[in-house]
Amino acid sequence: MRKTLYCVLFASAVTLSPLHAVKADDYLNGVTAFEQGDHALALSFWLPLAEGGHGKAQYSLGKLYETPEYGDEPKYLEAIKWYEAAANQGVAAAQNNLGRLYAQGKGIKADRAKAVGYWRMASESNHPMAQYNLGLALFRGEGVTQNFERAVFWFHQSANNNVSGAQYALGEVYRLGLSVPVDNQVAEKWYKAAEKNGNNSATDRLTELAQLKVEAGALPQPVTEEIAPVETDVVLAVAGSVKGDASHEPSVSDVQIIVPNPKAKPEPKTVEIVSAPSVALIGPLKDDPNFRPKRNPRGYAGVGGLLVPKPKSNPRR
Repeated sequence: MRKTLYCVLFASAVTLSPLHAVKADDYLNGVTAFEQGDHALALSFWLPLAEGGHGKAQYSLGKLYETPEYGDEPKYLEAIKWYEAAANQGVAAAQNNLGRLYAQGKGIKADRAKAVGYWRMASESNHPMAQYNLGLALFRGEGVTQNFERAVFWFHQSANNNVSGAQYALGEVYRLGLSVPVDNQVAEKWYKAAEKNGNNSATDRLTELAQLKVEAGALPQPVTEEIAPVETDVVLAVAGSVKGDASHEPSVSDVQIIVPNPKAKPEPKTVEIVSAPSVALIGPLKDDPNFRPKRNPRGYAGVGGLLVPKPKSNPRR
């Protein structure tokens, strides 16, 4: 009896192992088909997996329905359905994309608060674009109470994950002193990182900072003028005299005798030439029309006043 049970269990293991291998291969086969533009084939691989609870396949189906083939319209309702299924399993990319659809109001009624909720979940899982989107929402007060300090925190997380928009945003934050002290050196560091990622706005800012350095170097140095000490011990000060009237002779009451303290020495008089501040502080970024990072090489683009990512061609990312 025991021998028979072992044989049954062994046979079951042999039967299940190839099944799991096929499922794993099916997901990757779907990725390949999707990247080659064959959505029908990708769907045939992913749909059975998604219906069986495969989180990545559910997310990939959401991307497939949101990224239609040539001439078709996006199927947002289907995309949201599968994004929600994947988001409930903790797939950060699905949470980020679901937040984007709620922010844009595509396929569903716009709800900024829900968008922020999904971005927060994805950000805590270290999703770079969700961190950037959450930072923007906090900075602008969209769907959440405005909080510059928390916004800068999430900008840092996203920038450290190499998102050019967040790197440019940090450059603006430090250049303008928004919730942090003005620091052009730190601003320059982040502008250079964003420029390296192809951000043209960062290149423009670096040019401006370089010009400020040139102008600062061209300013005259402070001039120090020393006043020679008084040589005499007694100084006569004439009060009430009329300039140009030679006939007027001072009376005794007109003359004051001032005896200076022999120990006291006059301090050198320093005349400094102070230039006007080179960087003027402005209001929050949401009031600054220049604070709109442009398209970046990762394929993300702005939609209205909120920067959100486009779906990438590779659903594994």
